[in-house]
Amino acid sequence: MTSRSRRSLACVVALAALALVAATPPLPDLPAPVRGVIYARAFTLENGFRYEWSADRPEVREGTILVIEADPALLRPRETGEPVLYVGPYVAARVSRAFEGGRLVAFVPGVVDLAVDPVWFGTPGLPEQVDAATVRAERALANAAGIRALDAGSAARAAARGGDAARFATRLELLTAADALTREFSIR
Repeated sequence: MTSRSRRSLACVVALAALALVAATPPLPDLPAPVRGVIYARAFTLENGFRYEWSADRPEVREGTILVIEADPALLRPRETGEPVLYVGPYVAARVSRAFEGGRLVAFVPGVVDLAVDPVWFGTPGLPEQVDAATVRAERALANAAGIRALDAGSAARAAARGGDAARFATRLELLTAADALTREFSIR
């Protein structure tokens, strides 16, 4: 390879790296609250599954599906650790990957009370590495930042929109229902 070819290749690589950095905006300050929860529905499963979105890997037999509104910069997929989404004592599994509209479908492996359990984005990382000690530390940071649970009216509206608890046979049925919410709430 000639010297000129190496310089040209180096320029192309540098420009590609700059484009990648420019395409991914910086994160907002963390921890960060969600803008709102517009849908919350408890569910049960006939056939549980191992929850891969936390270090503890509990078996999921019940949980809550949520549709949240948040700053799109918090929802953007990243090549590095993403802000971990917490709901009370749980790490949420992101189901939808679109972010431009500022909405996200997620679920947690437990039933939550949105008037008690805050919903927030914590330190970027890999959810599957989060353990109970990490959740406690992140909750303390959220409390110090003034992040609180939804007011009772907002929590009641999200639960009313979700309706009665759903019963699914399998994880696939749960994910199919979550995918339907992605379409219903126009999350592309």
